[in-house]
Amino acid sequence: MNKYTVRLSGHGVESVFVALNEDSFSFWFQKQNEEDFTIEEYLCNPEDFEDIPEEFNFLIKDGEASYWDDHEGIFCQLSGPDLDSCFITVDKVEDDGSYEEILCEKFQDFIEKHENIIEHLESEVQYDDIPEQIMECNSYEKGTIFGDTFEAETFDPKLLKVSIAEGPNGVDYLCSVHYNGIELDNTEYCVRGKGMVVNVWEK
Repeated sequence: MNKYTVRLSGHGVESVFVALNEDSFSFWFQKQNEEDFTIEEYLCNPEDFEDIPEEFNFLIKDGEASYWDDHEGIFCQLSGPDLDSCFITVDKVEDDGSYEEILCEKFQDFIEKHENIIEHLESEVQYDDIPEQIMECNSYEKGTIFGDTFEAETFDPKLLKVSIAEGPNGVDYLCSVHYNGIELDNTEYCVRGKGMVVNVWEK
């Protein structure tokens, strides 16, 4: 058996969707449009914003700050590569630890050549279950968004299955990657942050 590493690289995003009630929506929608305030700064350093009323300060509970991507207000959390622009690479891992490139091309070109690679799954949150008012927090990143090593006699692209599902914002996100029926872990994940964008919107 040989070892192969598959990677999806380029730009990616971690998306966090926060449910808001009507009052919270009005507060944060107004804050979103203030020139001297950015919600992104609040999400990264909530303890620095002592003037935010307690009922809207969802990252501070009992005097303790929560991370922007780990708190009770989140109803959906998704991440993955930008499937329209990312690249897929497959390398054979040699005995000495070096790599022999087997494949390197845009993911969209790859799936056009090989049918049935993409599997569309049911969305994690159905439309009727999506709250009316939402804060969408997107942390953008660049690097290896997904990657893992697997064993096979030879690499056969027909045995690769990429599962995706639509998020509450209508964007497709990566759910899982399988090779020959075995789910791959994301052991090769390696990125650097490229900034955050927040949008407060109504369904």
